[in-house]
Amino acid sequence: MSNIFKVLKALTMSSSSSNANPNHVLAVEPVVWRTTFEVNGRPVTIEDTVMDNEDTAIAVARDMILPRDEIMLAARTDIEAVNQSLALSIRATSSLVNVAERLHARRLELNTQVLDLHHQIKNLRNRLRDKRRHRNNLERRNQELNARVDFWRDYVNTRHLEFEEEMEHMHKQFEEFRGMIDHQDENIPNRPRTV
Repeated sequence: MSNIFKVLKALTMSSSSSNANPNHVLAVEPVVWRTTFEVNGRPVTIEDTVMDNEDTAIAVARDMILPRDEIMLAARTDIEAVNQSLALSIRATSSLVNVAERLHARRLELNTQVLDLHHQIKNLRNRLRDKRRHRNNLERRNQELNARVDFWRDYVNTRHLEFEEEMEHMHKQFEEFRGMIDHQDENIPNRPRTV
């Protein structure tokens, strides 16, 4: 505890005027600051929230001021404190506006990307529909060609069988005709040979 008093004494001496140097190097080893947030006389727990409870938000904001900051703030006049509070509020508001603008720009960018993706999906669906239509046309033409091939195969097979039957019939007629000629030659007497 004696170290804390030494630090506070050194801070008090170095912050006796409103122009205290915030970067002043202390001669003693600095003490680690461990704060305990309190709201309504009790410690802040993990069940508390600064988003939904104004008292908790004020307590956390108040207890986040370091001891050295308290000394520096105490050395300022009311006008300086108000002006610096206004400047801090303006900076915070500017930062929030900047974040909001970034988020808005990001949302517009994401919306543009989403629209581009929708267009790409629509184009892909159209291409898929065209490909399916083309495939269906090819399948129909393939079926037609298969039907024609089957028809001409059956027709050629039928004509081939008919041709073989005709050839066999003609061969039989030829054999009968040759047999008749051979029989007639046997009944004809030998003719004298001409010299």
